[in-house]
Amino acid sequence: MMSEYYFERTNRMFISNRRIDNGYSHPLHFHDGCEIYLLNKGDATFNFENFSFKMSHGSMVVIPPYVPHSSVCDSSVVYDRMVISMKPEYVKKLCTPNTDLTECFKRQSDCSKYAIVLDDEQLSEIMRLQHKLDGIKKDDMFGSDVLHDAYAAEFLVLVNRAMKYNSFTGDNAMPEIVHKILSWMIKNRKEIFSMENLANDLHMSGSYLSRKFKEYMGIPIRQYIVQKKVEEACYLLRMGENVTNACYSAGFNDYANFIRTFKNVIGMTPGEYAKKSI
Repeated sequence: MMSEYYFERTNRMFISNRRIDNGYSHPLHFHDGCEIYLLNKGDATFNFENFSFKMSHGSMVVIPPYVPHSSVCDSSVVYDRMVISMKPEYVKKLCTPNTDLTECFKRQSDCSKYAIVLDDEQLSEIMRLQHKLDGIKKDDMFGSDVLHDAYAAEFLVLVNRAMKYNSFTGDNAMPEIVHKILSWMIKNRKEIFSMENLANDLHMSGSYLSRKFKEYMGIPIRQYIVQKKVEEACYLLRMGENVTNACYSAGFNDYANFIRTFKNVIGMTPGEYAKKSI
């Protein structure tokens, strides 16, 4: 299904992007920014950890920082999708003592809580604001920055309200065997991975589990686990943990291996990443 798993840095405070074309798939990845993905037209499957969401007109997902995800669109139809990416510090800047706009980006143990289907009125309002945001970024007239922040704040209010008062009621579209493997990984994420333990706990052969996982996820189980540990370490460093604590809390048992692996995935050492995240 997917062929890689990578880290994507959010380099700008706020990015609005609308795309209309034939099917587009985004490989499994995670990033340090907040993201909102909205499908206006077409069909897609959106994957979070152990949950898959079948998307259609009006479907929306919110993606917190450091949560791995991927999307696959039906290439036989034209689709219209909108993606809004923003740095967490920008969202916090727009908050008030009474309104926490970061609420919709809080990590959830149940990944289905990241997904909803908007009604036509909600979809129309959010698309209207996205159009305004897209227009104001090209405007250098007096007060454009103030208007941009106002539109962005209104946009996030609408998204938070939608996430608060709507809920996903469909089924998990992920194959059952892949869901079981990923759920087992989440439960045992702090342990040293053992294919034998996974196979014993699920009462299936390790070779069968490996094959089914790679068929759907596109990468081997062990590679996925390493990337997940790096993703967790990024989150911990962003939350203020020191490098040593992040290493062992994320599930690494060898400090030197952690430093080397982290740099290979992220492109910088954990210490450098921590400094950039301040």
